[in-house]
Amino acid sequence: MASKNIDPLSVEEPSGAVEDEEETEEEHTAAAGGWSRETQVPGKVLRAHSDAVTAARLCFNDRCLLSCSADRTAILWDVASSRPLRVFDGVHSKTITECALIPNTNR
Repeated sequence: MASKNIDPLSVEEPSGAVEDEEETEEEHTAAAGGWSRETQVPGKVLRAHSDAVTAARLCFNDRCLLSCSADRTAILWDVASSRPLRVFDGVHSKTITECALIPNTNR
């Protein structure tokens, strides 16, 4: 089967899509809620925390990601490069369970 470039979050039908009368086994599996190549969503692994990540929030028009962890740190990430922009550590004495940015402030 030829590889397709499908956006799994798109609400529109792919251009030039051809309806086949026959359903392949892979398509049947996907329709039944199973795994298929078309149901995969691309992802990135960001490695810097030394313990479990407890929360993560996209920010700055989805260009950055703020994550917090049981290792008592929060990290601001550049999404495009997958690199930390800033590490906030030494402030908390316990697990950070939630993170958020407040618009128009330095917090």
